[in-house]
Amino acid sequence: MSGPEGARRVHQHATGSGFARIYQAAGDMIVYDGGEPYRLALWPAPAAAPPPEQARARPSGLLQAANGLIAFTGRRDLLDDLRRWRDGPGLAVRLIHGAGGQGKTRLAHEVARTWQQDGWVVLAAHHRRDRSAPEPFVVPDLARAAGVLLVVDYAERWDTADVLSLLADTRVGTGLPVRVLLLARPSGTWWQGLAYRIQRDVHLTPGRTELGPLEDGPDVTRAGLFEAARDRFAELLGIPDAGNVDPPPAWARHEAYRLVLTVHMAALAAVLAYDRGDPPPADPVTVSAFLLARERDHWEAMSAPSRDNPLRTTPDALGQLVYTATLTGRLGHADGRAALALAGIDSREAPGQLLKDHAVCYPGAGDTVLEPLYPDRLGEDFVALMTSGHSHEFPADPWADGAPARLLAPAEEEPVEGPGRVWAPHALATLVEAARRWPHLAGGRLYPLLDAYPELALQGAPPWPPWPRWTGSIPISWRASRPSCRITGTSTWTSASPP
Repeated sequence: MSGPEGARRVHQHATGSGFARIYQAAGDMIVYDGGEPYRLALWPAPAAAPPPEQARARPSGLLQAANGLIAFTGRRDLLDDLRRWRDGPGLAVRLIHGAGGQGKTRLAHEVARTWQQDGWVVLAAHHRRDRSAPEPFVVPDLARAAGVLLVVDYAERWDTADVLSLLADTRVGTGLPVRVLLLARPSGTWWQGLAYRIQRDVHLTPGRTELGPLEDGPDVTRAGLFEAARDRFAELLGIPDAGNVDPPPAWARHEAYRLVLTVHMAALAAVLAYDRGDPPPADPVTVSAFLLARERDHWEAMSAPSRDNPLRTTPDALGQLVYTATLTGRLGHADGRAALALAGIDSREAPGQLLKDHAVCYPGAGDTVLEPLYPDRLGEDFVALMTSGHSHEFPADPWADGAPARLLAPAEEEPVEGPGRVWAPHALATLVEAARRWPHLAGGRLYPLLDAYPELALQGAPPWPPWPRWTGSIPISWRASRPSCRITGTSTWTSASPP
């Protein structure tokens, strides 16, 4: 098949017993029997800025870091350090970790952009559970490349064996330097275990860098970040007179505004509030609630009878679909139907119709369904605010109180020692991250779910050791009160360190 100049298209599958995958980026072939551990894709170009009417309809789309709509700023020392790390032979691995909203994805896009200018080929690695990798894979021409950068986002959600397979595969004899950049939120036990395995099995010593608040860097201020985002959002939304909008009242004292994403969310909400003649939301929670209310406005507009071809799904059911998608992440169509059947959406529509209506509001990548609400932090806040037990002025949905158990609790006929539901790792990771900031979600939903089904902590993990996947993520407060959890079968999960 024809492709971009200097590239060729290949399908990443080989015929043979079971499933197979071809790693083509280096021009050699590696075939996996029994399942493809990951897939590769060319690093995506930033999306074009949406027209103002589209941006106004669903403004949360302006916050996606991958779109690069806000100019990159700061991190010059880190970019220089990464360039020095780049300029050497062979294979090297480095972890960049930091809280959600700290700017990891935006940093990766800036690194990709500048390295591409220097002649490097940049690839994204998608785990086998991530259905968003495009097919076919466009294989770049490495003969003219200065090197290969491979970016692995959400690396903490990968199985250790799959990361090791990826690193082993990059050693195919290209003669080019290869740099593997892992992005993750935590760097706890999962990283200790993975770093040890990389040293033992791949004979590399991986590097690690914690991404601190952007405002701690030179020549960057919280006010400057707000003003730049405010002015850009005003331009994108077609509200040119919003340039004098002030930051929210809790601006200076609230710790959450040390995250650049929280600053951008506040700037977006302030511009939208100004356009309606309202004061800006006062704190990070009301900022999220304000932006989520705009999502609700979008659902109602898409379902309005006055609209040509209105959606058949009600706004309330769309909210439940968005909640479900935020937990499950992208899925194939069959798995999406299965997830909706378990979630019990309050709708008379069939799962297939619900998936279609959700995709109108949140188009999926490739052949996937249930595109989550982005950015992650906004989606996590939505899950928490939909759950009863908080004191904020955002209507909870009683349906959400039992949704995690319906989606995750294994049925009696399901084996404990098995793959479980394919969305379980993503759903648990989302619940854990949201529970860090929302106590009512932790104590009222997550901890009771793990008490009732401790085997869920192993869902998606390799048989042994389970540590790299979960002990770095499951909250210490839950693990400390349960020093040993016996799981039916042959595996035992404990809060102790691995042997």
